[in-house]
Amino acid sequence: MDSRTASVIVCDDALFGLTGKAFLNGVYTTDIMIPGELLMVQQLVFYFTVETPKAKPFKSVTLRVSPPGSVPSQVEVPLASLQAAQNPNRPSMILRGPLLIQQLVLRPGKIEAKVITETEELDAGGIWVVSGGAQPPRPD
Repeated sequence: MDSRTASVIVCDDALFGLTGKAFLNGVYTTDIMIPGELLMVQQLVFYFTVETPKAKPFKSVTLRVSPPGSVPSQVEVPLASLQAAQNPNRPSMILRGPLLIQQLVLRPGKIEAKVITETEELDAGGIWVVSGGAQPPRPD
């Protein structure tokens, strides 16, 4: 592995155990469908995975989510405990962390997810919000 990578899983709720286990509930496997042009949800959790070669350790990591028509949310990840928790046999360093957004208004478009490090901005993907609108009745 020569370069850094980032990805994100989007879900409704997350619970974290003492041993590092994450329980992700209500994981979105495709686009989020809303019935109209906007919908307020109680919360969404963006669970990021970021990987870097051991020769290029992170100096800073910020998780950022930018929903369409809303102010971006971001959180800086504390890296102090990351170095001690790494497996010496693994060829890369892996960081996983959540970004929780509450009272989020969903609008059609892409919710962009990015990881900002000391030297670059990594695209973690994101998820699309699609307006379903009223569906015409199906003939039987």
